[in-house]
Amino acid sequence: MLKRSLHIAWLLTVATLFVIAVALTAARLWVPSLADYRYDVERAAGEALGRDVTVGRMQATWRGLHPVLKLRNVVLRQPESAEQGFAVDEIWLRLDVGHYLRHREVSFAGIDVIGADLELVRDESGSLYVEQFRDLGSGDGDALAVLAGMRRLALHESVITFRDEQKGHAPRRFSSVLLSLTNNGDERRLTGHAWLPGDIGYRLNLDALFTGSEPDVRTWQGRAYIKGQQLSLPSLLQYWQPEVVVRGIADLRLWVDVDAGRIGDVSSELDVRDLY
Repeated sequence: MLKRSLHIAWLLTVATLFVIAVALTAARLWVPSLADYRYDVERAAGEALGRDVTVGRMQATWRGLHPVLKLRNVVLRQPESAEQGFAVDEIWLRLDVGHYLRHREVSFAGIDVIGADLELVRDESGSLYVEQFRDLGSGDGDALAVLAGMRRLALHESVITFRDEQKGHAPRRFSSVLLSLTNNGDERRLTGHAWLPGDIGYRLNLDALFTGSEPDVRTWQGRAYIKGQQLSLPSLLQYWQPEVVVRGIADLRLWVDVDAGRIGDVSSELDVRDLY
């Protein structure tokens, strides 16, 4: 009896593995054919990004167990706008297979943007926004909430220029920027790093964990850890005490508590060398 039960269990295991193998093979054959659906992809990407999207080249591939569309030479334009579009080297779109199988409609579970040149602006009122997407949170679809609610949203090998209209400081350029937002239920993990402008320092690292049931960042709460390496003290202090004459290099570690999208308690550690 035991031998018969083991034999049946073995046959069921083999059958299950065979079905899984056939399903994966069929899926891998099906994914390259998605590259032919350029119009559907451009439309779905445009809805997710809140822009009209034009794709130069498109390739369907796999990343682990997830089918991915690689869009190259992508141009994003505001709808019904004659202005020159915003160009991106490459965008990776992770397909939501479950949604496609249920509705026969292309939808995305994650977006990776590679090689973007963005401008972060703090205007005279103190509002902070990305110039290329300053109206992203407006309108019926609220594309900003759609992006923040995805399982994964990432920015790779990009450049961010910070323009401070409120303080009137010279623009600062941050290169090799990596930012990644991963959502798992109500838990939201934000990580990243960037090379700093040469007169400010060497590198900035970020690791933050938030909770929030809504995609709106103004409802999130949690803590962020920020590490600045080899920071120039004159550049660092100009924002607080511009009249102070000081020289030196500092490594800075900050722990920032965030509640309902607002900064609460801040604690820090500072290592200084070559102080004058």
